[in-house]
Amino acid sequence: MAAISLAMPLGSLFAQSTTLMQLDQSTYQQQVLPQVAAQSSAVQQIAGNYNITGVTQAGFQNMSEQTVTGDNNSALIMQNGISNSANQIQTGLDNVSFIAQLGLENEVTQTQGSSALDKQNVAVAYQDGAINVITQEQHKSGNVALALQQGNANVIKQRQFSVVFVSMGEGNIAMVFQGLNDVTNFSLADQEQIGVANYAEIHQNGLNNKAMQFQDGIVNNAYANQEGAFNKIDALQVGVNHEMMIDQYGNKNKAKVQQRGIGNYSEVLQEGNMNEADINQKKWGNNQISDQFGEGNLLSVYQDGVDNSSESIQLSDNNEAYIFQTGVGNVSVNFQNGVGNTTTHSQGGFANFASTTAVGNGNVDFISQP
Repeated sequence: MAAISLAMPLGSLFAQSTTLMQLDQSTYQQQVLPQVAAQSSAVQQIAGNYNITGVTQAGFQNMSEQTVTGDNNSALIMQNGISNSANQIQTGLDNVSFIAQLGLENEVTQTQGSSALDKQNVAVAYQDGAINVITQEQHKSGNVALALQQGNANVIKQRQFSVVFVSMGEGNIAMVFQGLNDVTNFSLADQEQIGVANYAEIHQNGLNNKAMQFQDGIVNNAYANQEGAFNKIDALQVGVNHEMMIDQYGNKNKAKVQQRGIGNYSEVLQEGNMNEADINQKKWGNNQISDQFGEGNLLSVYQDGVDNSSESIQLSDNNEAYIFQTGVGNVSVNFQNGVGNTTTHSQGGFANFASTTAVGNGNVDFISQP
């Protein structure tokens, strides 16, 4: 039968500082430390398999730290107050890390894995408040990182990779949700994945949000969505057969996509005013699709290589599209419906094709081919 122990020092409910430390090689252990006082601290260190360790803190200026070594372990921290800090470190495989913070000026750091054998871990962090920070780092393959924030001036950073250069991360999932329930916030979301068949997703709604995504490897997918004004998305993918999807709804949004490699795909949808889309693709077999609906939109596309294609639609007033292609066998197609639109196709090389369809008044079209 599994041994169960409850760690609850008598003074932990009222003392200013309480610390729990366990250093044994335990299996099937449950360690729970509740604290209800201000300026408390909790430290848990567990080594073994199938353990559950948890900290609950109510108050302010609390600090928790958990270090768990082994497989199939679960580490949980729950804090309710102001100026809390939580740190979780897990080494092994099939582990779960969870942190929930309610209040202001909270900070979360979750690290899972330290070797090529560590994989299939799950990290979840939730913050409700202002000026929060979440940092999640996972090593190797099959990991899932989920970060949720609701409030103002939040920062999220997610990194998934392998510590062994010749063995990149594979099948990792990174997801961010900020400004839940349409709460206005000044958030930043930063995702980095290195390896094969990884997936990154960001959702943001509010004002002055910024999303950054970086993927290096093979067959990675990234999706970013923003709702609000003054938002910005910056995505970079390096490798083969990547896919990037961007949706922006609001005013003065900017989307920048850079893809370096073979067979990459980019799709940008913008609905609103004064949106800008900048697409840059190099190598061969890349494809980009851009749709802009609103006033004052600007589209810039640069493709360098062989057999690349660009398709764009602009439905509104004062739109501008600039498509530059160099290489062989490239295709550029643009459709505009509105007033005062301008399209420029510039192609260098041979066996290229360019086409523009403009419906409305005051449209100007330029096609340059050698």
